[in-house]
Amino acid sequence: MDKSLNPKFLAYRVRRAYVTLKGGKVFSKRISKTWEKIASFLLEHGIPNALSYFWAVYVLKGRLFPNLLHSEKVYEEVKNFLSRREQFLSLELKCQLYQFLNEVKLYRKIYQCRDEEALMEVERESNWLNPVLKVVVYHILNLPVPDRLYQRAVKEYLLHPFFYNDLFGKIQCLGLKD
Repeated sequence: MDKSLNPKFLAYRVRRAYVTLKGGKVFSKRISKTWEKIASFLLEHGIPNALSYFWAVYVLKGRLFPNLLHSEKVYEEVKNFLSRREQFLSLELKCQLYQFLNEVKLYRKIYQCRDEEALMEVERESNWLNPVLKVVVYHILNLPVPDRLYQRAVKEYLLHPFFYNDLFGKIQCLGLKD
């Protein structure tokens, strides 16, 4: 069996995701049966990202207790929520991307400046733009990503890594350097 699919090993990662979301620290190396039970539940249901699952439970229930994390009823609610969330996120990012590109083109036209200058100025003023999308645009234009932006993007990315990995390929195909 692959080490990452071993419930005992996965229990450490599950507890770490839980503690990360709660904002605490892990003090003990010992893993209780509860974490193993949650890890087994995640494996049985094919949940690849404990952090996004826990985040969705927190959003839906307003609290995060271990007994909620292996409930069938909560699982169904989370599954529906994450499905709707990804559809909404996809549409939101598409709209944000087109608005952002239009603002960059307009800025470039008005101020007669280079792409990099227009991008950086519009990005600074675009607090509404998804941080992962901003990082993707910086990478496509081969510009260094500011640390403050990178930190925000990592936090957002970790909630939906598979979604953003799929999306990155689609964004790259749009040819932003026109």
